[in-house]
Amino acid sequence: MPVFVNCTFTRNRGALIDRGAFLKALVTEGAWHWRIFVDFQNCIIYDNQGGTTASGVNSNFQIHVTHADAGAPGPFDISVRNSATNGQTWPEVWYDPNSTTIGENPWLDESALKGPDLIFGTLDDNYRLVPGSPAIDAGFNNLVPVDTFDLDDDGITCERIPIDLDRNPRFADDAGVKDTGCGTSVVVDIGAYEFPGTPSDLVFGDTNNDGTVNVFDLLDVLSQWGSCTCCPEDFNGDHIVDVFDLLEVLGVWGPCS
Repeated sequence: MPVFVNCTFTRNRGALIDRGAFLKALVTEGAWHWRIFVDFQNCIIYDNQGGTTASGVNSNFQIHVTHADAGAPGPFDISVRNSATNGQTWPEVWYDPNSTTIGENPWLDESALKGPDLIFGTLDDNYRLVPGSPAIDAGFNNLVPVDTFDLDDDGITCERIPIDLDRNPRFADDAGVKDTGCGTSVVVDIGAYEFPGTPSDLVFGDTNNDGTVNVFDLLDVLSQWGSCTCCPEDFNGDHIVDVFDLLEVLGVWGPCS
């Protein structure tokens, strides 16, 4: 299943009416039904537009799910969680009701996006967050994957991916912004770039942020057992603390170094 985490999709334009701005999901083909799973997490999906109708009306779909067979059921699963979105999206796309969804402009003033030449679509465009952006400290820490491939070349693979697209700290706290996302000591931003702040590294499975996964983290998981919205013990972000989260703790037992 394709999963997009901390990505930014913006100002894409679709050429045809039956296409989304950056994603068209084909649900059925002939007599076969293909199930499509796409998950957007901690992403900015903003100001994308689909094609226009014959009369020149813009369809304004950012994501368009279509059926190859008229009237066919839709066996698909496209979800958007803890993301900043705007514009119409195909109504069958699922928005996580227990996560943060930002409807306002994550950049506040679009003039800053154009760069010094004030023209969209050129090399100096800047999609980094600006001070006061609602996307700052608004993500869900547990949706950030583990640094399995050691992207920052520090020899540590038990931490969550610690860098953003600029290779700056992925977890940085902006003390001037209220945390609206899900985390403990520091909350990740939404989008591909982290706003500068006080950096911190997060160890996967470490609920109390002491750098070691041990019995205390195990007890934290057991204490939160069951439905749980926005809690660090929910390692896979499904709003339920269960055996899968318990297995995650046991799988990374010990110090992270």
